[in-house]
Amino acid sequence: MNLRRAFAATALVATAVVSRPAPLPAAAAQSVITTFAGGVGYGKAVSVAQDPTGLAVFGDLLYVADAATGWNQRPVVRVLDLRSGVERVVAGSGKFGFAGDGGPAVDAYLDEPNGVAVSPQGEMHFVDMHNSRVRTVDSAGIIHTVAGGGKGQYVESDGWPAGEAFLYGPSDVAFDPAGNMYVSELYEHRVRRVDAGTGIITTYAGTRVAGFSGDGGPAASAQLHNPNGLAVDAAGNLFIADTGNQRVRRVDATTGAITTVVGGGNLEYGTEGPATEMEVHVWAVAVDGSGAVYVNDRDLVRKVGSDGILRRIAGNGAYQMPSTGDAGPVSDGGPATSSPLGLVRDLVVDGKGNLYISDHLRVRRVDPSGTITTVAGNGMRTVGGDGGPAAGAQLQHPKGMVFDNAGNMYIADTMNHRVRKVSPGGAITTFAGTGASTASGDGGAATMAGIPRPNAILVDGAGNVLISSEDAVRRVSPQGTISTVAGGQSYSSQLGDGQPATQVYLRPQDIALDAAGNLYIADSATARIRKVGQAGTIMTVAGGGSPADQLGDGLPAAQAHLRATSLAFDSQGRMLVLEGERARLRRIGGDGVIRTVAGTGAFGYSGDGGAATQAMIGGGGWPGGLAADAAGNVFLVDMGNHRVRMIDPSGTIRTIAGTGRWGLSGDGGPPLEAEFHVPTDAALDAAGNLYVSEGENFRVRRITAAGAGPAPPPPEPAWAIGPPPPARTQGPSFGLWNQPSPAALDGMGTWMAVAADPTAASGQVAPAYLFAHYFGFSSGGALGAVGVLDDPAGKFAVFSVVEPDGTSHARAVAFEWTAGRLYYPFVYRLSPGTWGAWIYDHTGGAWVPIGQLTLPTTWGGLAPTSFTTAQWYGSTAPTCLAFPWADVLFSPPVAYVGTATTTATFLAATGLPGDCPTSTIAAEAGWARHRSGSTG
Repeated sequence: MNLRRAFAATALVATAVVSRPAPLPAAAAQSVITTFAGGVGYGKAVSVAQDPTGLAVFGDLLYVADAATGWNQRPVVRVLDLRSGVERVVAGSGKFGFAGDGGPAVDAYLDEPNGVAVSPQGEMHFVDMHNSRVRTVDSAGIIHTVAGGGKGQYVESDGWPAGEAFLYGPSDVAFDPAGNMYVSELYEHRVRRVDAGTGIITTYAGTRVAGFSGDGGPAASAQLHNPNGLAVDAAGNLFIADTGNQRVRRVDATTGAITTVVGGGNLEYGTEGPATEMEVHVWAVAVDGSGAVYVNDRDLVRKVGSDGILRRIAGNGAYQMPSTGDAGPVSDGGPATSSPLGLVRDLVVDGKGNLYISDHLRVRRVDPSGTITTVAGNGMRTVGGDGGPAAGAQLQHPKGMVFDNAGNMYIADTMNHRVRKVSPGGAITTFAGTGASTASGDGGAATMAGIPRPNAILVDGAGNVLISSEDAVRRVSPQGTISTVAGGQSYSSQLGDGQPATQVYLRPQDIALDAAGNLYIADSATARIRKVGQAGTIMTVAGGGSPADQLGDGLPAAQAHLRATSLAFDSQGRMLVLEGERARLRRIGGDGVIRTVAGTGAFGYSGDGGAATQAMIGGGGWPGGLAADAAGNVFLVDMGNHRVRMIDPSGTIRTIAGTGRWGLSGDGGPPLEAEFHVPTDAALDAAGNLYVSEGENFRVRRITAAGAGPAPPPPEPAWAIGPPPPARTQGPSFGLWNQPSPAALDGMGTWMAVAADPTAASGQVAPAYLFAHYFGFSSGGALGAVGVLDDPAGKFAVFSVVEPDGTSHARAVAFEWTAGRLYYPFVYRLSPGTWGAWIYDHTGGAWVPIGQLTLPTTWGGLAPTSFTTAQWYGSTAPTCLAFPWADVLFSPPVAYVGTATTTATFLAATGLPGDCPTSTIAAEAGWARHRSGSTG
């Protein structure tokens, strides 16, 4: 069982339950940039927003092509572990375009991924439709083009190597048992075949001329019309959703002859009858192990069995698209024929007879009994992840951010019309807003209010959260009630100075609070800065004076012309005013006079290392938000230059983050090597870390210690528990090993069930029982474990990782786990350089999270060897009968690399030296029973 003798034997019990995070080593003092919140989404699959267009199943993994079409493109390919219900990204960075071949698949750019298939060798392939390619992800997580990619004008490319050929509108991909690959070409009205041995591409079905002909003859001589979905049965016969002809065609693997098997008749939509006499509207097709054929028919799914009759098996034909474009409610848990289905894009059947349906913005499953459930997607296009880790959530053009005194961060999730809240432990929730784009809800719960386009957030001294939105400033009390404090009225040409702030028309661009708690509003409707005092009356404090073509430097602020886009107060209480249209940062001093402190007024990038007043800011667009620290530094989000710049108290400007190139890169490294895409605002936490929101990367990035000083330690666990337990001698352990893998793993897990509660009876000694999954990293240094512990002090879920230098990251979650229930521990990569460990209770079929540990540190992949153990730690005793028994069921750990599943195997039952021997009572193919603290 090595792995450094089970994590130095007692390390887990001695550290995971009781220790607190150690100070970071000196090397960690270097500034590092990471993603703090937002991105393409991962975690509990039913909380992840997605637009599924293609499905493929491989063992217990379901691959989902997420096209994320429309103006909010975040195209990726996801994989859903059907055992855990957890989803992650295996291809795509969320940026659309074409890039990345030969590099990590998760860094690649995609453009509308569509069909997905897994080769007999276990490699996932997908159609990158608008890049006219079929791409694959190998076992090391590297992406390659395997078909398509020809340059220049389209030419006929049959007989070419597939990777050099031209594809025109590829739509779906499938494999036969021999490994030959088939690709449907929507706009060329044919299906191409890539030979498994030679890699040469040829036309397999279709003539390139749209039409219908050829049944009974060679498939290559038949006419197709916009072929879409593909499926292959166990005998190698190819099924084609011939969408334009409203048919499913079958190509015989032996003769090459094509026939119609579904459609072509005129029996009405939704009726039951012979498959070839029906009128169908089909673009998806699947085949199960018995040879039954499944097709979509608009918003129904229908099945053809051995009797040739087409029957409805899912959908009730009554789906209504909500006006919002979201998918609307679903009726899970009942008969699939009673549930509405939306836009069915793809179908696939697993080896257990479960049918997976790409429903509108969800993936649904119909089990063999006919019951339908949702397995992925939340029915929304852009917002997801509530209840999970912030870095796994989905944001839509986030802008303003702020921290409260408890360390919670609030994010203006602008185009999702919500405010999101991230706890100190990293969990994200919706704090305010329903997603409605019109204002509503005053006097009620903030979570039930409409908050259109929130753009800035503040927290006042009383704990109220102030939200600047489209035409008002709203306030959420500590009790969660929302009200309007300024604006909210229809258009008026009247200024309204001296009136209650709730009676005027505003268009807030940003808000700020001074030390006395007065509210300042950058109001684009009046080109002024307005102040709302403690009495609630509004007045003008800056702007509205000199002509628009005059700068007004040296004038009292009320006599200057302003187009303020961002506000902040510096360490001396002076107001900072960013004028995006003028590419200038201005300051209102204690004398009330306004002056330029950064920017020449010309858009561009220059001046680093010199006086900020001589620097150009804004580049190809306006500069963004502001933040100021207690040392007198001002942080300017230079949006048009895709940089973050700092102006020190001497007035010198320098870039502290960003290369100036737009993109998404750099996490885990120095901020100056990172790429941003439309950074919009900045905020500082109490430890001096700088946070930058990115509109086009849909995330919030964190720069540790704002580029200066050590990184803060990880947060203390919320469930800190008592003093260390007494020293114990280690009892025996039992392990199951994974098969070695040729590459470092990016995830592994197992399940365990304690069949007998090891509670000490009268006269027995109460040891600590640990049921855990151990893992190590390929760097050879860091080790970790996740499991459940029964200790005389109580019961816990335990999480622990020890870095190569001995630094420990540990959490213990106190919870009364119960014998006989099923617990899943997992560890896997969340994003490059970031790892997470979870425990879930899955006894009732639902994934109930118990706790987690997230580690933003790079140690390579997981080592190919891990094990699940039952261990106990106790005092010496004259007989083993002094200890209670614990019967434990295990499954072998399952590990995966990219898209390839590594099958675990039972190799040995091994005990470490201890007081009592361990006996294996039974061992079978998929599980083993172990009795700890017993002799037989």
